[in-house]
Amino acid sequence: MVKIYMYGADEFLGHDISSMMSGRLAKIYQIKEEEILFIAVNSIIYHQGVDQTSYHLFFHVEAPSAFKKHEQEMKNYLLSASEDFSVHSHVEFHYEDNEVYSRIDEEYPLFVTEKNSVVVEAADEDDEENIDIFSEIK
Repeated sequence: MVKIYMYGADEFLGHDISSMMSGRLAKIYQIKEEEILFIAVNSIIYHQGVDQTSYHLFFHVEAPSAFKKHEQEMKNYLLSASEDFSVHSHVEFHYEDNEVYSRIDEEYPLFVTEKNSVVVEAADEDDEENIDIFSEIK
């Protein structure tokens, strides 16, 4: 499994970044898209007290050491593709051969997708009852 942590990107850009990059990264690493996870870390980057969020974007890529041979192509792609999301971008690779253990519930899909997600509509305020949640405390 490849994990790509994003620091300094607005956390709501995680959707756009992962949607845009997953397919190409899977091709570079010659793996399935299901083997790549993007993690949008809720982070703010400061330099001398000034917010640098979305000005500097840091990618920390965790991958098995066998993938080191793809580092130059990965670096080039991440730096060029991130031009739409930040002014400056940086990539750092971490290679590990640690085992990953998972529990997968076979009754559910491995990932939520646009096709299998459930959209819950918010109720109108007029439809809600006025409930006193503190009534039993009084």
